[in-house]
Amino acid sequence: MWTTPRASADPAAVRPARPAGVFGAGGPAAEPPVLGGLWSTATARPGAAPPAGPSRLGALGWIAVAAVAAIALATAVATFLAYAAAPDALWVDVHHDRNGHFGFGLDLALALRGGDPVAFVSHLAKAVVWPPVNGLVLSGVLLVGGLDHRLAILPSLLGWSATVILTAMLARRLLDPPRTGSADPAPAAGASAAVAAAVAGALALSSPAFALLGADVMLEGLGAALSALALLCFARAMDAPADRARWRALGIVLTVLFFHKGNYWGLVLVALAVTAAIGARAPLGRLLRDALAWAAARRPGRVLAGLARDPLLIAAFVLAVAIAALYRRGPTSLDLFGRSVSLYPPENLVTVAYALVFARLAIAWIRLRPALAPRLGVPGLSILAWHVLPVAVSFLIPKRLSAFLWFIGPSNAPAGSGFDPLQGATYYAGVAATAFHASPGAAIAAAALFVAGLLGWRRWSPGGRAAFVLALVGAAGVAVHPYHQGRFLASWLFAVWIGAGAGAGLLVGLAARQAPLLLLRAGLAVGLSTTVLAAAVLWRAPPTTAVLAAANRYPGPSALALVRGAQPALAGARLIGVASTTGRTPFFAWALHVGCRCAVPVESPWLVAGAPRDAVARTVAGWLATTPADRLLVVDVPLSAQSLPEPGFLGVLDAVAAQTRFVPRARLAVPDQAATVTVWERRDAVPAPSPTPTPSPDSARRD
Repeated sequence: MWTTPRASADPAAVRPARPAGVFGAGGPAAEPPVLGGLWSTATARPGAAPPAGPSRLGALGWIAVAAVAAIALATAVATFLAYAAAPDALWVDVHHDRNGHFGFGLDLALALRGGDPVAFVSHLAKAVVWPPVNGLVLSGVLLVGGLDHRLAILPSLLGWSATVILTAMLARRLLDPPRTGSADPAPAAGASAAVAAAVAGALALSSPAFALLGADVMLEGLGAALSALALLCFARAMDAPADRARWRALGIVLTVLFFHKGNYWGLVLVALAVTAAIGARAPLGRLLRDALAWAAARRPGRVLAGLARDPLLIAAFVLAVAIAALYRRGPTSLDLFGRSVSLYPPENLVTVAYALVFARLAIAWIRLRPALAPRLGVPGLSILAWHVLPVAVSFLIPKRLSAFLWFIGPSNAPAGSGFDPLQGATYYAGVAATAFHASPGAAIAAAALFVAGLLGWRRWSPGGRAAFVLALVGAAGVAVHPYHQGRFLASWLFAVWIGAGAGAGLLVGLAARQAPLLLLRAGLAVGLSTTVLAAAVLWRAPPTTAVLAAANRYPGPSALALVRGAQPALAGARLIGVASTTGRTPFFAWALHVGCRCAVPVESPWLVAGAPRDAVARTVAGWLATTPADRLLVVDVPLSAQSLPEPGFLGVLDAVAAQTRFVPRARLAVPDQAATVTVWERRDAVPAPSPTPTPSPDSARRD
C-alpha cells in the first residue's frame, strides 16, 4: 500500500496526465487524481521495515479475538435473560429518553404489522431530532419477536457485543504483521497482536457503565458499534485505495451512522478527515496550490460578481437575512386570509434556503463533473455517492437541517450551562475513572498504555491511526460542548481501549524480543491474554452510584404500574386521552400499546414547563372540551415521585374535576408510586341504560 510506484522509462506510466480544464491551461504540472492518489503515492514510513511474512504465531491474535467474542456473546445472553426475567425494573422514569426510543420503534412495528404504509411513513417523518436507524432496528426485532418490552434492549445489546468484538479486532489489526509492516520479528509481532486484542477487549468487557448502557433502550450501544465499524472500514479502504467496494462500504457505514445519531457521526467524520489529512499532507498541499492558481487565473472579483448575479444564490441570501432577523426578533406571526401564520422558529425557511443552495451545487456538479471526477478518484467518488449525497438530500426534509444544527450545537444544553472546557475535562476524567473502568487504577493503566501506543504513532498503518485520532477528537468534543453527561463517553471511548491495547502489544513486543525461544514468546502472549480476560470476567462488582449516574440508571418502583391496572377499563376504546401530573411523555402511549397489543391512538395536552397552575388548568380544560377521545386516563403522581416535578401541572386535576364531558368509570390506587389513576368515559359514549320491563300478571304465574 504505502510504496512508491516502480520506475518506468515512460513518465506517463507513473503519473497519469491531468484532465484538461480542471485548473485551466498553463496550470501546475500534471499530478495524479487528488483523492484517488492521496494514499497510493505516499512514501513508506521512515524506519519501517518491509511487511512481515506469515508468522508461526500469527494465529494468536485471532485466537484472542475469538476468546473476546465468546465472552461478549455469553455475557450478552446472560444479560438479556436477566432483563427478560424482570423487565419492569428498567422502566422507572416516565421522562427518560428510553421511552421515546422504544415508543418510536413500537409505532413503526405496529404500522408494519397492521399493513399501514401511510402510518409507517408518518411515524418515520417524525424522526427529526433523533434519526430513525435505532427505531428501524427495534421495529424489526419487535416484528419478529412480538410486541413485548422484554425485547426492547436487544438493539443496544447487539451494539454492545459488536463494539467489544470490533475493539479487539481493531487492536489486533494494529499489531497484525502482514498489514502494519512492523519492524518486530514475526513471532514477537504475533504475540503482540494477541495481547493487544486481549487488553482492548478486556477493557471493553469490564466497563460497568458501558455494560449498563448496552442493556438499555438508548442509542449509545449501537452508536459505538457503528463508530467502530467505520474505523474498520476506513482502515481496510486505506489498505486498498483503488478498491471501490471498500470505499463504498465506508460510505454506507458513515451514512447509517449519520442516520443513527448526528453527534456520533460528527466525531467519527472529523477523526477520519484529520487522519486522512495527516497521511496525505503533500498531495493536499499540491491541491491547495492548484486551487489558488486556478482562483488567481479566474480573477476572484469576476467569479464573485458572477455568483452575485445567480438567481438561486440571491434568493438564498435574501432568505438567510430574513432567517437571521426572525431569530433575532423572536416569535413572529402574520395574518394571512384571516388566519394567523407563525414564522417563528423559521425552520421551514432554513430548509427552503438550503434547497436553493443545494440546487445551485447540483447544477455546478453536472457542469463540472467531467473535470472533477478524475481528480476525485475512486475514494472521492465512492464517498460522494454513498455518503455525501444521501446526507445532503436528507436535509431537504422540512425542519431536518435546523434540528440537526440545534442538536449538535451549543444550544442543546440545560439552562445555565456555559462554555467551560476545563470543567468539562475534569468532569469526564472523573466519570471515565469511576464509571467506565472497573476501578480508577484500571483507568490510569488504560491511559498510560494509550500514551504508549500514541508514542508509537509512526509504527501504525495510516488507517489504524484513526483510532488514536478519534480518542483525542472525542475527548476534546465532549469537553468543549456545554452539555455534560457521562453517557456521552460511550460512543468513542472504545478508541481509547484500542489505543491501550496497541500500547500493551507494543510493550510486549519489546519484551518478547528478549525471549530466546518461540515457545517462551507464545507462553508470554497466552499468559497475559488469559490473565486480562479472566480479570474482565471475574472482576464484576455491583454498580456504584457513579456508574448508575453515568448510565442514567436509578432504582425505584416501576412506572408500568400506572398503566397496567387501568388497562381493562380502557379496553375497546377508539382513542385514549391521557392527562397526567407528570406532563406529556411518550411513556403512556407505548405502555398502553404493549398492554393491548394494538395501535389505538393516544393523545395528550401539550403543557408548558413552568406554567402556573391556573394556566395549565385552562389549557387542559380547552383540550377536554374538544378531544375526540372516548376514554380518558387521568394519572395523579405526587411531585416528590417525579424526576421533573412541575407544581403547575396540578392544574390537570383541577380541569378534570371541573369538566362535565367525561364521567368516571374506574378508580385505582398505585401504592408503589403513591399515585391515583382514574379512567373516565365520554358521557355521549356511555350507552343509556335499557328500561327494565314491567312484568305482566301472567308472566309471574306458574303453570
